[in-house]
Amino acid sequence: MKQDYEKMFWKSYSENHFWKLNDKTKVKENSIYYDAIYNSLLPEKKSTKILDVGSGGGHFLAYLKRRGYKNIEGVDLSPGLVEFVKKEIHPKVTNEDALSFLEKHNNEYDILVANDIIEHLHKDRIIEFLFLCFEALKKEGTLYLKTPNMGNFFAPRNRYVDFTHSTGFTEYSLRQVCAAVGFKEVEVIAENHTKKEPRIYKWIRKLYKLTGQDAPSILDVNLLAICKK
Repeated sequence: MKQDYEKMFWKSYSENHFWKLNDKTKVKENSIYYDAIYNSLLPEKKSTKILDVGSGGGHFLAYLKRRGYKNIEGVDLSPGLVEFVKKEIHPKVTNEDALSFLEKHNNEYDILVANDIIEHLHKDRIIEFLFLCFEALKKEGTLYLKTPNMGNFFAPRNRYVDFTHSTGFTEYSLRQVCAAVGFKEVEVIAENHTKKEPRIYKWIRKLYKLTGQDAPSILDVNLLAICKK
């Protein structure tokens, strides 16, 4: 009988990640990490319906709870992580493939947040994933999409640090793929958009020019796409 090796892999992913995703000591630490990224972006209305796509160890859900959002839920493929999040952080989390989950929830959410998930998808599933995100959003809903930046100076490390990473994006390719599925407005910004750029970025851009290349406008480790329906 043929084994479903991918399913077997994801079952133990949380325990074999390069740092344990189901670590209670990291939940608060990583929840605070999201303050600088999302505090100025998310709406004030606490009843906003938000889905954390690929909720992992529940760090973003913990952030949302701390900010007082009431109508929140998550979906994740790893049964171990879902069990952990239900027990320690938030009860409304579904153990399911994100694409099959989204397919059943058309026009339902005000906001979808997909932190560090799109890089795990093969190219043949990325357009489908983004289209399903588009369909799951209500009119004028927003998708926030965070992913490693291949324009960063250390991009190869971030691209290959996790065995499950399949695809990498620059600010240009991320904007391209999001616009392709119908989002009427796509803005790609730096993850650290509230902070001043490190001075070294100026010298990195000069290195690009010395080699005859156009320097990326975003050099941060991660990109954040804001996609409005």
